[in-house]
Amino acid sequence: MRAPTLTVDPAGQILTWREDAEKLLGYSELEAVGQPVETIVPPHLRGLHSAGFRRFVKTGQSRLPEIVTTSARH
Repeated sequence: MRAPTLTVDPAGQILTWREDAEKLLGYSELEAVGQPVETIVPPHLRGLHSAGFRRFVKTGQSRLPEIVTTSARH
């Protein structure tokens, strides 16, 4: 199994950023690591993302499939 394109800590900070994330989203690893994950979440989806992320951190359960295709900020 491949490592995730990016990982995020429970506070929502980007911890790792693979080369494929850089190619897809345009941010370098230096630009992305340490930034809030909302950096790549479009403004109109941030409320939904924040609510779902908090629920996941609290319960460990997600309502999303393992792989999700959505829009992101480049």
